[in-house]
Amino acid sequence: MYSTCLFCHASLGANQVIEHLPIGRRLAFDSAQGRLWVVCAKCRRWNLTPIEERWEAIEECERQYRTARVRASTDEIGLARLAEGLELVHIGKPPRTELVAWQYVDTFRRRRQRAMIVAGVGAAALVGFGGWVAFAGAAAIIQFSVQMAVSLRPGARAIRFAGPDGKRIVLTAGELSSLEWIPPYAGGTPSALRLTRESLFSGRVAKTSFHGEQAARALRPILAQMNRFAGRPAEVQQAADQLNREGDPMADRVERLGDQPRAITTLSVIDRLSFEMSLAERDEQKLLAGELAGLTAAWREAEEIGAIADNLFVPESVTAWLRRQKST
Repeated sequence: MYSTCLFCHASLGANQVIEHLPIGRRLAFDSAQGRLWVVCAKCRRWNLTPIEERWEAIEECERQYRTARVRASTDEIGLARLAEGLELVHIGKPPRTELVAWQYVDTFRRRRQRAMIVAGVGAAALVGFGGWVAFAGAAAIIQFSVQMAVSLRPGARAIRFAGPDGKRIVLTAGELSSLEWIPPYAGGTPSALRLTRESLFSGRVAKTSFHGEQAARALRPILAQMNRFAGRPAEVQQAADQLNREGDPMADRVERLGDQPRAITTLSVIDRLSFEMSLAERDEQKLLAGELAGLTAAWREAEEIGAIADNLFVPESVTAWLRRQKST
């Protein structure tokens, strides 16, 4: 197999995932037609692999694609990115996306560790202040100290996010119970947020509503702050299972959650984690989906070239017989 692009002669790179084709950082494959290309990262042209080297590599690509976390697709083409960085372009209708929980475990674990470290610094100071008490009742004191350190840390009680008009909203921990999540309706309306606040000067109650992408943008920092101590592996697995079982809570109506607005503070830890995972998946799929239109056009061009190249190895009598069989 060649290691440079047939069109621009740039290096095709390498991967450590596909044992039978360690060349390339983006591979395109069509299991039905038996074709495999290495896509050049520089000129984006599709390099057809030799016919004798395809079959095992195509099977490997298919297996890796089916277990990939991030996937965007149309009726004809799908795109997935593996953890190693290799990208796979699947030609044909891709299988249903499966959410892999372990991809989120590291992200949530690191965030939880950071939160615990910050809280632990404050906890150590408080425990040192009453050392003999900490020795007598270590578990209770440490738990209390962590909570106090988190609440006293400057800025810890405030959550900042963009409002519908683009202006920054600062929400204190005490105001979180005034933030309501409105589930999607059966008609396909996406979920929304509603914030109710009372003005200190006028005494009037003001309601701010967030819809669609506005709600998603607001929820990201809110959930990140609320979930900072969550994310144990068992919790992540439960959230992933729930998301796979019930669908996207930001777009699909979930019977268990009902259809009435509810304070975001009443959502369980598992619900909040599944919401956050859902938003992350939607963001990544949007990034990948933006590339699909160009990939579809490139695939059609490469398919024509691939068909010509493969037919060079087939006698004309066989090709004519195949054409007759298709027409009957």
